[in-house]
Amino acid sequence: MAKPGRLPDFRKMYPEASEEVIEVLKETERKMQYEGRADHH
Repeated sequence: MAKPGRLPDFRKMYPEASEEVIEVLKETERKMQYEGRADHH
């Protein structure tokens, strides 16, 4: 399992994706992870 807070390797998952797409994916993943943690008060 991936360590918490680690982002998936989007470049390996989507080799054809452009740099902008990778950045958006990372940002989305970060938000989802952050919101997921924030739920557990």
